[in-house]
Amino acid sequence: QSISGAMPPGAYGNRSLYQSWEVGMTMMGSNQPMAAMLANAKKKQRQSKQPAGPKLSKSELKQKKIMSLAGTSITSHPTQKLYELLGAGNVSFADVCLQVSTHSVHSRWRSTCVYEGIEYHGEGSNKKDSRKDCSINLLRERFNVDCAE
Repeated sequence: QSISGAMPPGAYGNRSLYQSWEVGMTMMGSNQPMAAMLANAKKKQRQSKQPAGPKLSKSELKQKKIMSLAGTSITSHPTQKLYELLGAGNVSFADVCLQVSTHSVHSRWRSTCVYEGIEYHGEGSNKKDSRKDCSINLLRERFNVDCAE
């Protein structure tokens, strides 16, 4: 035996190191060789990734997501939730400054969003607040979603 504690050549017999390890694992309580255990683990992993039900189209998934929110309340920012539900490319706002003031607290903004041919409006002291109000109105009127403040 060498000083480093390594096994001398031929200590594993005619088996490779992996084969000896596999035999050792079998002797330690598993009744399957290691290769079979790995194959079973990979098979279970593949099965867990498969979807449970039928595959839905993008529009069906979006509709399902919207309907799951009906009658509920949300705590995230309403405009963010609107973008998530309808897609950021499908939502656009038209913002108009109604009253300009040197102090932002006296400015008034009005935002308009059109969804399925219906206009939704919101007002606020800045653009962000007016879009938030508009999003709240759209979510409440169209999807029956309460936006908790």
